[in-house]
Amino acid sequence: IPAKLHSQTLASDLIGTKVYVQNGDSFGRVDDLLLDDSGDAAGIVVDTSGIFGIGGKSIGVPFDLVDVEKDSTDAIVGVRINLTKAATDVAPAFRDRIAGAATNGMRRSDDDSAMRSTIE
Repeated sequence: IPAKLHSQTLASDLIGTKVYVQNGDSFGRVDDLLLDDSGDAAGIVVDTSGIFGIGGKSIGVPFDLVDVEKDSTDAIVGVRINLTKAATDVAPAFRDRIAGAATNGMRRSDDDSAMRSTIE
């Protein structure tokens, strides 16, 4: 791959970007990307921590609810998630493993339907 295409985004450009909810209110920053087994983007992890990392949490947001906003030079200016602030407040905190999967040696890849029903 000689260079990124106009339709592609580098993870390093996305991580740290400000995240906004539906009405445009600032919500947090992109903390990480979540990839599925085939390497496709499954979602983003948003850090909602308050000042000095106090008073927030991280949530996972499915990528189909994410709009990466770019300016005329193709630079990322923000990420809008198609959720209300109220929906993000009740979303479960993101964990890097599903409870029980690591302890019983199982590798588990659930769809996001349980999380989706909580936040939508």
